[in-house]
Amino acid sequence: MRARPGRWRRTLTPRFLGEAGTHLAPSKASGTVDGNDCSYGIEAENLGDGKDTYSRAQYDAWVRINTAICREYGWFAELVACHRKTSVEGKPDPAGPVEGYGTRARFEFTPGQFRKDVAERLTAVEKRVTALEKKGT
Repeated sequence: MRARPGRWRRTLTPRFLGEAGTHLAPSKASGTVDGNDCSYGIEAENLGDGKDTYSRAQYDAWVRINTAICREYGWFAELVACHRKTSVEGKPDPAGPVEGYGTRARFEFTPGQFRKDVAERLTAVEKRVTALEKKGT
């Protein structure tokens, strides 16, 4: 296991600024809608061997980024997709163990669990915002 805080590909920032984002590995396939043309690409660094561990901090940031995007656009966590759903090249979903998240110990990454974690954080954020709004009025 490598010790790292978690590095991210920098494809997201330009899209938030209203510009077209560029993907580091554009699709070579034709005739199919590329997920990079209609979604935000957030890729966590990992060896992709199914054994390399995502750090706790990396997974937490990954959940927070997806939560922020969902909240900004009023999207549900069920809309969070991984490569298998958006890649015309058939890239595999992120794979491998995660050190942990919240109070949960080590677990295997799955898109379903990831969406559940984003949904849980979305609910928690909305509750905090509602409480702050009530307090401020």
